[in-house]
Order: sequence, then structure tokens, then C-alpha cells
Amino acid sequence: MTRPRIAATPLNDGNITKGSGYSIVFVKDGTLYTAKKGVLEGITRQSVFDARNAGIPVHLDDVPTSLAYEANEIFIYTTAGGVMPITKLDGESKGEVGPITKLIWDGYWAMHYTAEISYES
Repeated sequence: MTRPRIAATPLNDGNITKGSGYSIVFVKDGTLYTAKKGVLEGITRQSVFDARNAGIPVHLDDVPTSLAYEANEIFIYTTAGGVMPITKLDGESKGEVGPITKLIWDGYWAMHYTAEISYES
């Protein structure tokens, strides 16, 4: 089975904000980098920022396209799909899901079982 390609389109200024229906996060040297503007705010985005509670710095600013090639980890997030790791960029494998991506992924799904968010009785 061939996995779908996911494309992020740089803005005219060479920075990345999001793709079609998802936002993108890069992890470099233990810090999260994601766009400050041009993205939808929401609970899924907030769950990414909750990484600060684990001592992981979050950098909100312009994200240059070059960071995609310098990053140790890359993941996307959507309201419908949650946190999804990217392990291949331009046909080059970066290997396994990284530890920071895994931490955020686990936190996102754990959030669904908290009383404040879950609709389960």
C-alpha cells in the first residue's frame, strides 16, 4: 500500500505555516518550532503547546522552509486526526517516530480521557 504524500506549501516569504487541513511542527535540538500566524487556533494546537509542561520549549514565529531539512523530528496535527509523525521527507527516511513527537502524541490521546474534555459518562 502506498502512503499518501503530504505537502506543505511555503508562503511567498519562504516560511511554512500549514498544509491543506493540518498544521506542521518541527523539532530541532529539543525545541518545537511552529508558525505563529496563518494557522487555526484550537484544542489540538493547544495540546501541542502543553509540551511546555514537560519542559519542552515552544518557539512560535516564522518557520523557514529550511528548518524542515534541519529538524530532528517533524509532525503534523489536525482536529480530525490528532498528532501524526512524519518519518520521510522528500523520499528520505528520518527513521522512527522521535521521542518528543511520541510524548506529544501520547499526551494528545490521553487528553481525550480527562473529565474536562471527554464526553464519556
